[in-house]
Amino acid sequence: MKNLFRCLILAEIFIVYGCRNNQNSQQGNEKSRQEQKLNSEKNTNEKLTTIVSGSLEYTKKYKGKYPQDVKLFKTNPLKTRLIKLLGNKYKEFEDYIVVQDPLLIQEDVLFSSGCAAHLCGYDMAAICIYYKTDNILVGIFDSGKYFTEYSEKPVSKEKYPQAYKHWLDTIEEFKSGNN
Repeated sequence: MKNLFRCLILAEIFIVYGCRNNQNSQQGNEKSRQEQKLNSEKNTNEKLTTIVSGSLEYTKKYKGKYPQDVKLFKTNPLKTRLIKLLGNKYKEFEDYIVVQDPLLIQEDVLFSSGCAAHLCGYDMAAICIYYKTDNILVGIFDSGKYFTEYSEKPVSKEKYPQAYKHWLDTIEEFKSGNN
């Protein structure tokens, strides 16, 4: 009888200890899962921040190439930054820069311009990527009348590259009908 009583006590100790250990293990696993989720969310947010604010230096390698050939406006972080900058005008920008000139880099600024197919002089767009200031400037000429500029940071006209100034002169000619 004493042996039976001892076995029951030992069994009870194992059961109680095992349940407590299992409960602590489950709490530890839950805490570990929460920490993993927080770390995952933190890493995702860091990656998104990098994409949105990532350097555009990689675009220098495309000098002389056509944006369409290198899928320039589909690469990140440029695409993400353009979407953030232009909002619902991003699609319009893409449509208005279909017929393109090769990428030009002058004054440490990448420049590209283009127009909608069969609508040059009517629907046009241009982009400047300022490497030193990590800034994007976009100009959109819509319906042969309306011109709008978008930039992540203000850009003074004195800082416009010659190619963009020439593009703006072309816009003025189209607006005045002297093309």
